[in-house]
Formats: sequence, C-alpha cells, structure tokens
Amino acid sequence: RHADEEVEEHLSGAEATFTELHYPYFLARTQLDRAEWLAGRGRLDESRELGEQAARTFEEVGAAPMLAWAKRLLETGELGPIGTAGSTAKS
Repeated sequence: RHADEEVEEHLSGAEATFTELHYPYFLARTQLDRAEWLAGRGRLDESRELGEQAARTFEEVGAAPMLAWAKRLLETGELGPIGTAGSTAKS
C-alpha cells in the first residue's frame, strides 16, 4: 500500500510540474502513465478521465503515435470500461 501511495504521489507531482512548465506533451504522457496505473488498481473512472485528457492533448499537439496508443487503450477498455465490456488493464 505504501509503495502505491508513493507511485501515485510521484506521478501526480510530475503532472503538476509539467503543468507549471507548460509542457503539454509531457503532461499528457504522464497522465497516460497514471491512467494505466490507476486502471491496474481498479480505479477505472479516474483512469478513463485521465486517458481521455491525455488523448485530447496528444491530438492538439499532433503527437500521432501517442494519440494512437491512448486511443487503443481507451478502445480496448484497458483504461476503464467501454460500453458493457468492463475490462481492466493488467497489473
């Protein structure tokens, strides 16, 4: 449990730093990392929200490979339930 708290704290801290520095690509990349991590812990609503935010940013900055990755994760349900599939990411 303690290690999980540290991981989340570090990822959230990185998001705050990238927001402050106005580095949208790196913010989105960190959001996607945290979204995958959250999905692996069953926190699907939070995971999906972060994944969608990351995908929007990747689209805005023209990061096609990362946008494709984020969309794949969202479409396969690895960032939370899609429709009634309800699948989750692997840990």
